[in-house]
Amino acid sequence: MYTNCMATISKTIILFGLKSSFKSSHGQQLAKHFELPFYDTDYVIQKMAGISPQEIYVNQGVSAFMQAEEAACKKIVEVTKDKNAIISTGGDICCNPPALNALRSKGDFYLIKTNPQSSVDMIMKMVHEPQPGFFTNIPFYIVGKNPESLDEIAKILLDIFSERLRTYEAIADKIIEIKNASQADDYNTILEAL
Repeated sequence: MYTNCMATISKTIILFGLKSSFKSSHGQQLAKHFELPFYDTDYVIQKMAGISPQEIYVNQGVSAFMQAEEAACKKIVEVTKDKNAIISTGGDICCNPPALNALRSKGDFYLIKTNPQSSVDMIMKMVHEPQPGFFTNIPFYIVGKNPESLDEIAKILLDIFSERLRTYEAIADKIIEIKNASQADDYNTILEAL
């Protein structure tokens, strides 16, 4: 059904959106479908820095993370200068204008729009409190806020995600709203929107 879509991709596709919107999974599928290279900015950060984006953020601070993210975006643009690609970004790239600007010259931003509460619910399934006040698997940008309960973590996430979604909508060249159906159905919605 979509075998002749390649001609419709005239620019690099940059997927962004809230954490847990399956940007990387969908990006990999799109890259395979269109026979284009795939880049995940978080993976490129880790390859370039030798440590995970979370470790940079927690151990070196927000500024170091933002610089690493910008460097990764510039590297992706450099290695894809003569070709299109599918790029998936980290969930907080909307807070990093230099990184966004680096990618802006390369292609169009496609917002994978999900309901903020759905993203929070998905993340909270992985968060645990093995002992009072000690949490595992919380996003790195929550750590510095020193939450005291699971409910507080969920509220902080919802506030952050609601604000980020508004920012993403303002930046996006195209908004692809998915309904939190199966990943296969969401992927087909994305493919049809390109």
